[in-house]
This record gives sequence, C-alpha cells and structure tokens, in this order.
Amino acid sequence: MPVPFARWLATAERLQLQTAFADMQQRLEEFPAEQVLHIEKNIRTGSHTFGTADQPRITWVEDRKGSLTFTGGSVVSGAGILVIPQIVRLQNVTLYWQGIIVLLDAGDLQVTGPNVCGHIIGAIVIQDDSVSDRKLDFDRVTRSSTCTPLSVNYSCEAVLRALTLLQRTLSWTEQFDV
Repeated sequence: MPVPFARWLATAERLQLQTAFADMQQRLEEFPAEQVLHIEKNIRTGSHTFGTADQPRITWVEDRKGSLTFTGGSVVSGAGILVIPQIVRLQNVTLYWQGIIVLLDAGDLQVTGPNVCGHIIGAIVIQDDSVSDRKLDFDRVTRSSTCTPLSVNYSCEAVLRALTLLQRTLSWTEQFDV
C-alpha cells in the first residue's frame, strides 16, 4: 500500500537529489563550524535546538553502532537539514523540525511509544529504495491529552530555506567596459 502524500521521484529528480547530497557529504568539512551541528548521543531530557528558521543548520546524527533514542520528555527542535544515517527511536519526546529530514541507507525514524508529539514542516527524503515502506514508522502515534501526535506537513518555503545551506558560488567573473 502506498504511503499517503508520498511519491517516487522521477529519474532526473532522483539523480539531482543524489548529486546534491553527495556534494553535501563531501563538502561537510568545508562548511563553517557554526553551520554544522552534530547529535552524537541519546537525548534523554531537556530542550535541544539545532538551528532556527532565521539561521538554519545542517545537523548530522552521528553514524555509529546501534541506535539513538530521544526520550525523557525532551523537546528537540531545529531548522535546516537533518541527516539520519542510522536508527533514531522517538519515545516520550516532542520533535519540531522545519526543513528537510534525510534518511540515508540504514537511517530510520521510528516512533516506539505513544507519547511522541510535534510536527515536521518541510519534507522527508529517503535515500534507500530497498526498504522505503519501513522508513517512517509513525503508526504507533496516538492522540493523548498532553499533545498532538507527530505529523509531517510538506512546505515549499521550509524546503527552500533549508536548501539555501547548500548554495555556493562556483565562479565569479567581473568585467568592466566590455
């Protein structure tokens, strides 16, 4: 059964997107340190912000053995591009993201408990054709009295704002009196 509001990219679109992400991965070290953030360990409590709408960031979930868990009533928010190359489990957490979430290869965004709240405004991109039907495990989200369950809402504006992080000038030629 197809995922609602999802579609397969055309070959040309897929190739352009793959090129953009390969370029981003290759250039990660070239980005200014203030533009790249990392999530290296489980998030168990508190509020954590990874970029804002005015200052989006590239946030990488560090690729390591096992999975990461966001839990403990924590609030995770951010804007820009969130890259997930491994399993991230959401339990008793509020997640707010504006921009693009990229699930690479073994990346998976799993809801493993009913107390997951928030919204993703932008787009989710899955770069793994082999198991796309399992990459968004939101079926355990239920409405509770404390929050609205996690939802994904497509937004051209949020996607465009996130993609501005990848813009760069390849060459610049200025000529006078030509």
